[in-house]
Amino acid sequence: MKVELHGLKLPEVKPGDDLAAMIVGAAEEQAGGLKPGDVLVVASKALSKALGLMVRLEDVRPSREAVKLAEKTGGDPRHVQLILENSDRLLLAIPFGGLVRSGIVKLEKMAEDVKRAREALRFASCELAVEREKQIYSNAGIDFSNSPEGYVTIPPANLDGVAKALRSRIKDLTGLDVPVVISDTEYWFFLGSLDFARGCSGLRPIARKLGAPDL
Repeated sequence: MKVELHGLKLPEVKPGDDLAAMIVGAAEEQAGGLKPGDVLVVASKALSKALGLMVRLEDVRPSREAVKLAEKTGGDPRHVQLILENSDRLLLAIPFGGLVRSGIVKLEKMAEDVKRAREALRFASCELAVEREKQIYSNAGIDFSNSPEGYVTIPPANLDGVAKALRSRIKDLTGLDVPVVISDTEYWFFLGSLDFARGCSGLRPIARKLGAPDL
C-alpha cells in the first residue's frame, strides 16, 4: 500500500472562519484538490481557533483549589484553573520547572532555543496529566503557542462529533466523503513532541486483527 503525505498551508485561522472551505481551497491550490481515498488530518488547534475556543488569561479568576495547586506546582493559578475546568480528573503532576532549576534536568540538552524554553516554563513550569473525555492529556490540551498574545486555546469537546461536522461540511463543498482525523501535539518531557489522534469520523480508528498473522 502506498501512502503519500501532503502538508497544507493555511492562513491564520480566526474565530468564525469556515475551516472546511479553507482546507478545500488549500487542497485545490497546493495538492490538486481532495480525491477519493484521501484522509484528512486536522490539528485540533485550528479547530479551536475557528470555533472561538480562546480564552484571555487576564479574564480567568482562579478558584481556591487552583491557587493551592499552583502554589504546590509552581504554575500560574489562572492556567491551573483552566486545566481544572477542562478536565475530568487530575492524574499526576510533573514539576518540570523544579527539575530544571535543581539541575536534575538539563534544559540545554532538550531545547533548541533555551531562552524561549525558559520563557515557556514561566507559564507552565509543571505538567499536569489529566483525564479528559477518557483520554490522557498534558495540561488538558490547553496551549499558549500560536495563539494571540495573552490568550490560550482550549481543545473542543466531543472531538469525534467535531470531526463528523467537518467531514459533513467538506462533503457539502466537494461531494466527497473524506474521512477526518483530529490530531493534537503533546510534549511529554524526555520523549519530545508526539502527535496523537484525538478524534475521527469516517474511518475505524482501531483495526481488529485478532487471529490475523503479524506479517
